[in-house]
Amino acid sequence: MMAQIVKRGNFKGIPYTVVFRPVKYARLEFLTGELRIILPYGMGVKEILKRKERWIRKKYQMIQNSLVEAENLPIENRSRRELKELVVQYIEEAERSFGVKVRKVQIRRMRTKWGSCSSRGTVTINSLARFLPDEIVRYLVFHEVNHLKFWRHDRFFWKSLERFFENPEKMEDVLLSYWFRIGSKSF
Repeated sequence: MMAQIVKRGNFKGIPYTVVFRPVKYARLEFLTGELRIILPYGMGVKEILKRKERWIRKKYQMIQNSLVEAENLPIENRSRRELKELVVQYIEEAERSFGVKVRKVQIRRMRTKWGSCSSRGTVTINSLARFLPDEIVRYLVFHEVNHLKFWRHDRFFWKSLERFFENPEKMEDVLLSYWFRIGSKSF
């Protein structure tokens, strides 16, 4: 495997890092608010920036809004044990609601996300969720358990969540804001 080549730049006021790797396709991602562009060796940066400009601007603005909202969000202070009890309570509610069965529940520190759900039925919740308000933890659990019915974030997935949460997209925005308030810090 060849070494990565890293370049930094600025695209219309948006700082970015380019990483060249032995990959087949270009990928753009915002990790903790910074645009990272992963490109195959030899691919031009300007080409991908121009082609994805609309997406980049939209995501960047969403992150900027979340950073502002994050400043005043209320923080809970539960122990890991209290978080686990709350998560198990919401798992049981979500199982009944969706008609699915979760095989295992894990609470652990995750570096880039609030939760995950494996195809084998393991739901993992970031231990930093102990700082989230109850209703946000409930949404997070329902979101992950919903993946046992709908694996992808398609319209069926979101419609299913709308049965329990008035505006799932707003909940996602709130989770993003909390990420900047809590997830990007060391506790």
